[in-house]
Amino acid sequence: MKFKDINDKELSNGDIIDIRQTVNGQNLFVILDIETLDLRYLHDLNYKYQYDVKSLLEPNHFHGDTEWIIVGNIKNMEQTAISVIMEQCKAEQITDAELGKWVRTAIYMLHEQEREQLCKIIQGNMEIINYDIRTSSGELTSFGDQLSFLTQEETSEFNNIGYSGKNLAGQKITREEFLNSIRPHEKFKVKQTKFDNGDFNEAFTITRVVMNGSKR
Repeated sequence: MKFKDINDKELSNGDIIDIRQTVNGQNLFVILDIETLDLRYLHDLNYKYQYDVKSLLEPNHFHGDTEWIIVGNIKNMEQTAISVIMEQCKAEQITDAELGKWVRTAIYMLHEQEREQLCKIIQGNMEIINYDIRTSSGELTSFGDQLSFLTQEETSEFNNIGYSGKNLAGQKITREEFLNSIRPHEKFKVKQTKFDNGDFNEAFTITRVVMNGSKR
């Protein structure tokens, strides 16, 4: 089942559409599932569009013109929000207030009412985890948080990077670059919190942003 908007762009799951009229005072909707024609109000995803979705999406029966337009996609908004969050994160901890502010920055192009709803959607589907790790001669120790999401092989490579600044293939890479390369659907930020003062011990805070469904 395929539908195209006034710009001949094919509708995909998660697309936000402007129907260019109002239904119960609303003009923006989200298509959660095309196959089942599950269309929801953007301002509150608990409410389904109550009328004939198929006739809404198909060209007008009388003049043959499509009357709606795709204005965005929730999934793209989430990825944009993650990027903005990680770029602007300078502190060791990310508060809910800061998260809301950065998400709003990422989706500023929408009207205030829809922006508030998207903030709720994004925050409800995002998990932020902080790991305080300790290293000795560049390698992880048992005194800090454990990076349990890494495999044994990945941990060995992580330690090698900490010791030599290179991966096991001999290529220069940072811990942050390595983590982001092995988890492309997540985002990592690594900040050093304690420097080597001659005892070869250092500390770091790793901030990990995970979208629900991508964690393993």
